[in-house]
Amino acid sequence: CNGWFEDAYKNGQILHKGYYSDGQLQSYKNYYPIGKIEREFYSIDAMFGEAKIYYDNGQLKSQVKYSQGSPSKWTDYYRDGKLQYEEKMNKTLDYYEYHKYNYTSGTVQKETVLIDKKKLEFVFTEYYPSGAVKVIGTKLFIKEGNSYMDHGEWKYFDESGSVSKTEKYDRGVKL
Repeated sequence: CNGWFEDAYKNGQILHKGYYSDGQLQSYKNYYPIGKIEREFYSIDAMFGEAKIYYDNGQLKSQVKYSQGSPSKWTDYYRDGKLQYEEKMNKTLDYYEYHKYNYTSGTVQKETVLIDKKKLEFVFTEYYPSGAVKVIGTKLFIKEGNSYMDHGEWKYFDESGSVSKTEKYDRGVKL
């Protein structure tokens, strides 16, 4: 395939429109039966691309940036447009630089953020809907197991901000 190709629903409404170069899909748009765009993708070059997915009301649902064929940054939105989830991988796509979840209100629910690249150490924080800290602790990324393990001191808080519990971990093992 070379050039633009289209597919349609039985009613004639456009379903898919894509551009191909030497048989490789370079960009496309898919549509809901009502004619609104459902998703679109475009390739920046052989290594990078971007996809966007939409709700049927036209609101952006997801935006994904690709590097080396894998997602390198992913953002999801609630139907009303508020940020739901966001993650970003490091340049070699080995581990997250951060990932964050939000409540439907738009306030942060929990987040994991890289704080030390050499140690691959992250701070994890979970929040109450009020915004007060619920839990805070450190995680280590272990390359061999491709996992994030609780490490060091973890503090748990009640809604008033008082420490309700403290735990210690060593590479995922509770001490």
